[in-house]
Amino acid sequence: MDRRDTSYTLIRRAMDLDDMDAWRELEETYRGFILHVLSEFELKDVDRDDITQNCMIKLSQNLRKYDQTIGRFRTWLSCLIRNESISFFRKTYNHDNKLKVYGGQLEILSTEKAAEVEMQIEDEWQSYLVSRAIEHVRESFQGCAVDAFVMGLNGASVEEICKAYSLTEGSVYSLRRRVKRQVTLEIQRLIEQYEW
Repeated sequence: MDRRDTSYTLIRRAMDLDDMDAWRELEETYRGFILHVLSEFELKDVDRDDITQNCMIKLSQNLRKYDQTIGRFRTWLSCLIRNESISFFRKTYNHDNKLKVYGGQLEILSTEKAAEVEMQIEDEWQSYLVSRAIEHVRESFQGCAVDAFVMGLNGASVEEICKAYSLTEGSVYSLRRRVKRQVTLEIQRLIEQYEW
């Protein structure tokens, strides 16, 4: 099947741990999101990777417990990420003397209200969708089109983009418009695929 399954179909398939294709696709889809959420914390790369791996293990162990009627998968996954992060910070605090590095993060995770955490996760999800969409459309463009678009997203002026890529103003506007159109379509496709 060329078209990727919708998220709910994929999750149902992945509940059968023998369906390795479904599990690989689920991992490919959500590992990046987990890493994206964890990038907001001041973690060493190795610690972020450890927490991500722990989240993936918990996901495989608990996926069958997910109930669509109770809430969105992303909300359920967000709780899993939060709980694994808290667990990691507590273990780190108890086993190592890294309170100076991670103690503040544990306090933030433990005291944030559920609605605030959900808003943060929603913001991270939106950012993740944009990142994935840009990654997907990059193959459709040659040269510096996507880089110029990203540079604009990051606040660069048209003049700065012109200088960076030796483009005219008209070319910058044209490239940004074309890339934006494709990114918007890809975001819509990703939303249809992963939000239900």
